[in-house]
Amino acid sequence: MHRAATVVVLVLALSFAAATRLHADCRPLADATLVVNGFATDLADDALRLSATLTPPAAFDPAVAGFTLVLENEFTSRFVDAVVPGGGDWRATANGGWSYRDPSGAAGAISRVKIKPLRDGTLAIRIDGRRGDYARSTDIVPIHVSLLIPDCAEVYLSTSRCRFAASGNTLRCSPPPAQRRCGATAEQQVRCDALNAAAAEDAYLAVHGAYYSGDCIGLPGFTPSPGVICLVAAALDLEYSVVTASPYASVSCVYSSHPDHPDDPNLVCS
Repeated sequence: MHRAATVVVLVLALSFAAATRLHADCRPLADATLVVNGFATDLADDALRLSATLTPPAAFDPAVAGFTLVLENEFTSRFVDAVVPGGGDWRATANGGWSYRDPSGAAGAISRVKIKPLRDGTLAIRIDGRRGDYARSTDIVPIHVSLLIPDCAEVYLSTSRCRFAASGNTLRCSPPPAQRRCGATAEQQVRCDALNAAAAEDAYLAVHGAYYSGDCIGLPGFTPSPGVICLVAAALDLEYSVVTASPYASVSCVYSSHPDHPDDPNLVCS
């Protein structure tokens, strides 16, 4: 069987239908980065930092309304549920933003918040917590982040974009990378398209709460190289595989969000 035809059969056989899990009335939390420390001990000595951008609602004053931060996993339930009130711990900043500081962490161990307006009309927000009980279990990804500030904003942090440090003490989740420019040869394009489709798949989950399955051309922001066949198969929000091939290339590529062994590369071309 031709290489490209084999790819089509393989992906269609593995494909699962995706379903949107995020709430339709919630704003997206963009460029979300999450760091959680403290998995090495069972003590309430954990720390977290969440950074993201969001489009604010028309009436927005966290110093009055406060906010609620929820981090949860569908299998291990909530591990952060912090209600930060408005009031005296908030300050207006010179750049038109807000800051919150409570060293005691009385509100869900949240100790500091900084919100800064950006030139494009969005807000950059950073939330720090310390001496909390966040790192109870390493089985917490994918992570659903909800921020009520006061309207709902949310994002899914995928298992493929969250990594534990070698020590096992720190979990870091990063946003999907930007689309890259692909080279001129068919072999370069097959490799590059697999990486670009993987980045688009992670971005799709962040907005929809579930992975996409099917022809990669259906992934927002992804444009295949000429002649490259690209298909993706996914299991809801758990894992996915991207397969690329071209009749002009001597190799085909498979990108696996979860390789069989942690030390194995995500992308294999042969």
